[in-house]
Amino acid sequence: MPRMSTPPNLPSLQALIDDLAEQGWSQQPAFLPQSLTAELAQECRSRAAAGELAPAAIGRAAGQAIVEGIRGDRILWIEGGQSAACEQFLEAMEALRQALNRQLFLGLEELECHFAFYAPGAYYLRHFDRFRDDDLRTITVVFYLNPDWLPEQGG
Repeated sequence: MPRMSTPPNLPSLQALIDDLAEQGWSQQPAFLPQSLTAELAQECRSRAAAGELAPAAIGRAAGQAIVEGIRGDRILWIEGGQSAACEQFLEAMEALRQALNRQLFLGLEELECHFAFYAPGAYYLRHFDRFRDDDLRTITVVFYLNPDWLPEQGG
């Protein structure tokens, strides 16, 4: 599979940055190529079926706990070298990080990515995606990999 050598769809990237600057959020229905989205979805399903995803926790360090009444998904951190699709995804996220830094002067130094698999009935209660005493998480990006997702399904 060829590697992504250019940033994600440039019109979507600029629209995303404009939305963030104007309203603080953005929804881009086709930010990644459909083929990559499908490969990532298959990767997540395969890894879930193989038991490679772990129950997601809340909190961190000594305060980290698995509380299914708050969060019932299973996750796997995405790192370099896992697969061609994961590599392409990480390259796209790095291009996004760099574009956000260039255009919005955010100073984002790191990014972290994971698959989150929600079995039927699983959920994650509404929350802020950062720790109370740590402001490192400035931007959160969510990609829905299920092909027929509808906004009324939540997320």
